[in-house]
Amino acid sequence: MSKFHHIVARGSTWLGLTLRLPFSGAFSGRLAAAGLTWMAISAIAPTVVQAEIQRVAIPIVRENDETYQNLLTRAENIARAATQRSFDQSILTTSVIVTVLGQNNGAVVPILKLEVNRRNWQAFPDPQRWAKYYTNANLLLGIEDTPSPSPTITPEAPADEPAEALEETPELAPDNPSLPGLPAPFPSLPSQPDQPLLPPLPPLP
Repeated sequence: MSKFHHIVARGSTWLGLTLRLPFSGAFSGRLAAAGLTWMAISAIAPTVVQAEIQRVAIPIVRENDETYQNLLTRAENIARAATQRSFDQSILTTSVIVTVLGQNNGAVVPILKLEVNRRNWQAFPDPQRWAKYYTNANLLLGIEDTPSPSPTITPEAPADEPAEALEETPELAPDNPSLPGLPAPFPSLPSQPDQPLLPPLPPLP
């Protein structure tokens, strides 16, 4: 027994304690058995896999005179590629969240957010099915899509319009009252038999 062990034994005696130091071969055997048991339990017990969520933010810059619909189509294609790449890179990835940010004239606005787990993505790898679109994003980016041109309609030459029918003035019957605003007609004189203007001259002698 070394000097250190003597010192420890003396100190234990002074405190009224009995300290037995296990430095025998039996203790080494028990320690080795315990180590093997722990390794066996670790190998048999199933490994708990923690869910891993990948978050990706991708900015895209609007091209010259690009419409918002074309910008949105590019964002969907980019989100689809980023989602597939995230699942392929790690088998531990259970869900992916991809946010596509649009940039135009210094403004940065989220356009869409795609959130899907591995099982749903394998069943339906369609970004439009899982994406959420931000309303009024085009206005915040300062993009106003010009409306689709409406078909040009050539005006037809106007047809000859019929002459306006003149208002017919009702004929006045003898017993009809006069039209308003006109003087009343003179009353008709009673008819008399024809009479000579001068009396007949007496016969000559």
